[in-house]
Amino acid sequence: MQKIWWKSKLNNRVDPDILYFALTFDTDSDPKKSLQDPSWKNLEYFDFIYNSLTEWFLTNLNEKPITTWFVRADEQVKDVYGNYDGLFTNFYPNWMKILNDGGEVGIHPHLYLKKGNKYIRTYEKEFFKKYLNDIFKTLSNNKKISIKSSRIGEAFQSNAIMSILDKFNIKQDCTAMSSRFVNTKERKIDWRSTPKEPYYPSKIDYRKTGDLNFQLLEIPMTMVQTRAPYDASIYFRYLNPGFHSECFIDLEENIKNLNYIMTITHPYEIVPMNNNEHGLISYSMDNFLENLTKILNICKKNKRKIVFLNTNELGNIYRGC
Repeated sequence: MQKIWWKSKLNNRVDPDILYFALTFDTDSDPKKSLQDPSWKNLEYFDFIYNSLTEWFLTNLNEKPITTWFVRADEQVKDVYGNYDGLFTNFYPNWMKILNDGGEVGIHPHLYLKKGNKYIRTYEKEFFKKYLNDIFKTLSNNKKISIKSSRIGEAFQSNAIMSILDKFNIKQDCTAMSSRFVNTKERKIDWRSTPKEPYYPSKIDYRKTGDLNFQLLEIPMTMVQTRAPYDASIYFRYLNPGFHSECFIDLEENIKNLNYIMTITHPYEIVPMNNNEHGLISYSMDNFLENLTKILNICKKNKRKIVFLNTNELGNIYRGC
C-alpha cells in the first residue's frame, strides 16, 4: 500500500523565538438582524482600512502590510452580483493590491440554502457537496486569483465539506475554533476536541488528526479569554483586534507563549459605518491599530520577533516546506 505522507506528524519548522502573525479579514455582508437582503457597503471602506494598515506597517515595521482576506462566494453574493464570484470580480483592484503586497486572497462561503426568497441554515451533506462544487467550478473559471485557503462561514465544518475542499486543492482551511461548541436551533458547531495548533484533519473526524487524513491542513483561529461588559463571566472568543482592548483577559500570556496567532476581523467592525456603541466591538480603526501596537510591544518586551505572513505561508511553515 502506498504510503500517505500526510498521515505522519507535521514536519514543521517553527522558530520558538518568533511569533508568526496571520492577520485575516472576513468580507461578510453588512450586519443586519436577519439573513435577508444582504449588502456589502462595508467594502466601500477598503481603501480607508488598507491605507491605514499600510501607514501602520511602514511606521512600525518598515514593510508593506501582509494580510489575508477571505472573500465571500455563495448564494447571497450570487443574488446581489449575479454570480458566486461577484465579490472577486467587482472588487478586483482591492484583491490585487493585497496580492501585490505579499498578502493572500482566500474563499469564505456561507452555506445558506435559499428557499423562496429566504436564506436558511442547513446541515444536509448532499447540499454541501453540490453547493461547494458549483462555487468552486465558478471560481475555477476566474484565472486571475488562485485560491489556496478557505474559511467556512459561521465556523461550521464537516467531513463532507473537508472532502470538497481537498478535492479542489485547498492547501489550508482556517475555520476551526478550538474548544467552541454551539448547539442551537439556528447554529451548530462543535470544536471541543480540536487542538490549538495546526493539524491534518482525519477523514473520520475532521476536528482532529487520525490514521487517515485529508491532504489539506487545518489552521485554527486563535482563541483568547475575553469579557465584555454584558458577559456574566469570562468567554473564549477568536482574537479580533477590532474588539475593545479592555475586553482581553489573557492577551499578553498568549503572545508570550503561542507559536502563532491568527486573528479575524470583519471590515465593518473597524469603521464608523454603524454609528453606534458596542461593549465588545469598537467600530474604530484607531482601536484596531492600537491593539496591533499592543501585540507588537508585548513581543518586544518578551524579546520575540514578530513576523507577519499570509495563511499559505503559515501553512508552509507547519508543513515544513
